Amino acid sequence: LISSLPLIAGRSLAVIPYYALRGQGRTILRSKVDGLAGIPRMLRKRRSVLRRVGEREISKHIRTWSEVREP
Repeated sequence: LISSLPLIAGRSLAVIPYYALRGQGRTILRSKVDGLAGIPRMLRKRRSVLRRVGEREISKHIRTWSEVREP
């Protein structure tokens, strides 16, 4: 997440002018503010359900591109 944060923030900010030009500036700004306001609650909830898992368990749930490609 930390390494992707600049990209996520940049893309999130970049859509504001697009929606503003379409007449939805107020809506997009409100959604960004609401999203930021919800971060503390999300972090509290995450802490309550967080558990440590091993690399093997994580590997079971990750599909590589070679597994996704159709034959």
